Parts: sequence; C-alpha cells; structure tokens
Amino acid sequence: MASFPEPLKARIPMPSFWAKARSCVPRLPDWATKAIEPGRGLACTPEPGSTIAGQLLNPQPVVKTQDNYGNDSVVGLPAARVVSLALSGGGSLQGTTALDIGTSAGNGTVAFTNLRTTAVGDGKQITASASGFSDGVSSVFRIVPDSALFFENFYRTNEPGTLTPWIVQGGNWSIAGGCLQGGTNPPLSYGIAWVTNSWSDYSVQAEFRFASPGFGGGIGGRVNGATGARYAAWVYPEGSAGGSNVLKLLKFQGWTSFSEMIQVAIPPVGTNWHSLKLAFQGSQIGVHLDGERFISMADPEAQPYLSGAICLEHWTDGGGYRF
Repeated sequence: MASFPEPLKARIPMPSFWAKARSCVPRLPDWATKAIEPGRGLACTPEPGSTIAGQLLNPQPVVKTQDNYGNDSVVGLPAARVVSLALSGGGSLQGTTALDIGTSAGNGTVAFTNLRTTAVGDGKQITASASGFSDGVSSVFRIVPDSALFFENFYRTNEPGTLTPWIVQGGNWSIAGGCLQGGTNPPLSYGIAWVTNSWSDYSVQAEFRFASPGFGGGIGGRVNGATGARYAAWVYPEGSAGGSNVLKLLKFQGWTSFSEMIQVAIPPVGTNWHSLKLAFQGSQIGVHLDGERFISMADPEAQPYLSGAICLEHWTDGGGYRF
C-alpha cells in the first residue's frame, strides 16, 4: 500500500504495488479453512480490507460453511447454528457480530453488514467460529487513524476495478483482488500512477512486492503534477541492475530525470510483501522499510520541494515483470 516524527499527517496503507500497492495494506486476505470433515469448516469471502478507524470494514465479510476440500457445503449443517466473529490484535468489533448460518436461516451463508472497529494499529485478525465447526482465521490487516488525509485499500466492486482516483502517467496499471498492479511494461520504461491530492508535511505508506525478475520501484511524495518533480523512495531487489538489495532516496526533476540523494543496504527483498514509508517535515525526509528507519536526512539544496501529491512507480529494464 513506517517512524519519522509522528506529527506527520498523511498515511496511505495500500494493499500492494505488485507492485501490488496493497494496500495495500494490510487488507484482510483469504480466510484459512481448517475443515476436519465435510460440512465442518468456515470460510469468508470477499476479503475485508484495511479500513479507517470507525468506518465500516470494506468489504464486509461473508461467512460460508465448506467441506473438507474447500467447496461450499451444507452437509451436516443443523437447522440453527450461530457464527460469531471476534477481533484479535487489540480492540473489538462493533456492530452485529453473530448471525445464524443454519439451514433454517442462512443455509450455509451469512453476510455481515455493519462491522467496524476504532482500534488503530497493525496485526489485526478476525476469527469466525461456530460450535462443531473449525474456525476461519484471517491473515493480518491494519486499521488506520481517522486523521488520515487519504486512504486507499484498492477494493472495487468490479473486477478489474476502475483506477479512479489514480492517474496513469506511464506504463500499465490495473486494480484487482485488492491490489494495484503495475506492469507488464516494455523494456526501458517507467510505470507511474499518481493522485492529485496535495499536502505539505505528511507521510505516505504502502505495502508492495516484486514479481521476479523485478528491477526496482517504490513510492513518491511531494509530487508536482505539472512537471513530475518529486522525492521517491525506491527498493531494488537482489540481482537488480540498479543495485542488489538497496534502498535509495531519489530526487526527480521531472517525470523521468532524477539525481540520487543517498542509498543504503537493506536485508534481502525477494518476492515477499514489504512495507515502505516516506515521511516529510519541512526539508527533512525519512524513509522506513518494514517498520525500521533506514534514511533520515535534509535536502541539502537551496530549494527543496515542500508540498505535493503522492505516486507509485517502478522501472522496467530488460525483462518485463509485475510490481
């Protein structure tokens, strides 16, 4: 879809770039099905995504009974059986958290409609449970402070989803499965997607991963939509021609021209999910990867960029890949 002084005001979890800019991201991914016999497991779809505190989880979970092979099934389901949802990782769910999934009520399917939580933070999980059935447990997701200036979890009701409010400056971008995906693009080209909202002192955060063979990419801030001038934090995975397992802070003078401000070594990137954060306060810039601050510096030039929008970006060197 990360800590420099936390008076910084904008935070944007994005379920991925694949770039999935995942939101994202923590989103609420697939529920684990632990069926122990036909008709004795619970599963949930669609995936609720990361959400602003106090707002409805989006989308709301739908719980279904499944057989031992992951197929929807009501075999062995009694006439009445209550499914309850519980939140772990701090806080509690608000709204209607229990529904009857029995054959005389939901008949194997219950749709929750008004769930929310005010408990801000990462590491949230939801468990669906019912007597006699194995639990469905979500992977972790995030609840964002309601002070966030902008939030995107890349959930759309249509697939592939509409890109709005994202504007494509270059390359191929699509939204599907709660992720913004960049590529595949032609060799020697940028992929850039941005939004027009503009702020001064803020932080922008996203979750991302590279498909192999990735070159490099990241998030940009204080973007000038007219010229493309901006700061950008880029991650380069192992084997990249741009540097193997390095994090760079770049200053772009236009959409494609840039100078390197600093680079640091980072642990192996691979194709796993990572969290990247770019933070601004005055001329001071901080970059965090997976919760650890790797870069903190001031722009030494006489005219630093002091406000602007946000973007997601990557470069395709030789072979195409998805970001």
